[in-house]
Amino acid sequence: MLLEQILGTRNQIRVLRALFRCSGVTVSEAARDAGLRPSAALFALQRLVETGLVRAERRGRRRVYTVNRTHFLSGPIEQLLAAEAGVGAHLVSVARTLLGEEGAEALEGLCLSPDGRVYVCHRRPEVVDGHRLDRVLESMFGLRLASVVPNPRRVHEPHLFVPAGEPGPAVSPSWGGADSGSDQHAP
Repeated sequence: MLLEQILGTRNQIRVLRALFRCSGVTVSEAARDAGLRPSAALFALQRLVETGLVRAERRGRRRVYTVNRTHFLSGPIEQLLAAEAGVGAHLVSVARTLLGEEGAEALEGLCLSPDGRVYVCHRRPEVVDGHRLDRVLESMFGLRLASVVPNPRRVHEPHLFVPAGEPGPAVSPSWGGADSGSDQHAP
């Protein structure tokens, strides 16, 4: 029951990602990092404070929110969020390999939808072999290729954007989509 209260909405999950990435954030900082309106971020923060996983502390005129590291679920939730980011980086690596050297240079990143569909963001969508990519995504990860789009703004559903960046260490994913400001239940 407590886990449902903590992970109950997409906005709470987005705010948790922001809190685990940055220690001590204000409502506006959490909203910006989570891609939410400040009112939606505040509501999510208040619900997380009620669970005990997040602490609110007044510093001058500002209220600063931090993860309560003594909460028994803080470690497992942090590991879950790190695993999610790692999967995204691994998917980008697989996509780079399948696209080859020339195709990988035009890869912007991947958008991962909550229902397991993948959008490949590529500056030259016409050169991407979607059938091959779909077969590999399904066989290796149980995911489906939804579409190849020129940039993440073309994906009009909630998604986790994992930038391609340069080959090497993983970059932090970020959330986007048509519902970025609403407080919807997590998938």
